[in-house]
Amino acid sequence: MILQLKTTPNARKNEIIADAQGNIKVKIKAPPVDGKANKELINFLSDIFDAPKSQIEILSGQTSRHKKVKIIENEKKLEAVLEKLKVKL
Repeated sequence: MILQLKTTPNARKNEIIADAQGNIKVKIKAPPVDGKANKELINFLSDIFDAPKSQIEILSGQTSRHKKVKIIENEKKLEAVLEKLKVKL
């Protein structure tokens, strides 16, 4: 599954939310320096979706807040998590 995310580094806590339009926003505590925020994003998504870190890849947006992330995992499990967040697929 490929997700389009808007990320915010330097947040108070790691958090994933859906806005009113169903877009996914991810707040990350790590600063956007030397790939720290991207590593933290992968760790956080791994915890949220209960997927191995090796199954999560940032396809585009390495240096941008807008990222395209690929998660290779049981799609039904991913959809269930996204449904809880009220994300439109």
